[in-house]
Amino acid sequence: MEYQMPQFIEIESKIIFGLEFKQVIGFLLVFGFLGIMYLLLKPAAFFILATPIASVAIAFSFVKVNGRNFFDFLTSVFAFMGKSQIYIWKREYEDVIFKDQIIDLSEIQIIKKHKQQDEKPNIPKILSSVEIDKKISEIAKNLNSKKLYS
Repeated sequence: MEYQMPQFIEIESKIIFGLEFKQVIGFLLVFGFLGIMYLLLKPAAFFILATPIASVAIAFSFVKVNGRNFFDFLTSVFAFMGKSQIYIWKREYEDVIFKDQIIDLSEIQIIKKHKQQDEKPNIPKILSSVEIDKKISEIAKNLNSKKLYS
């Protein structure tokens, strides 16, 4: 019996108190910076500045968005916002059956273009359901007799 082993699993090892290496380094840098701020600033100014800095450090360490860490998420957000947003879409038309008639939507586009150019459009004939059945039976007979391209 064969067992399938999971592949491409990326789990970073926990080092201290269940924290990953990047989290430990980040906390050491941030709290070292906060310690220097504590020595240089008055307590009121320190707490006003330390609260958002510590909040951002905690967010970067623990918050995950869609399974990705917060830093990678913010990198993707700014990369998306920084590039140009050009969307190109070409509409593809399909045939539509309306009241026993097949209407080719591309014909509507032909009519609009010709109205703008004041020319008479060359529109194919719209077939009724009886004519469609006749065409289908004719094609089926040709397929059976192998005279499709004759």
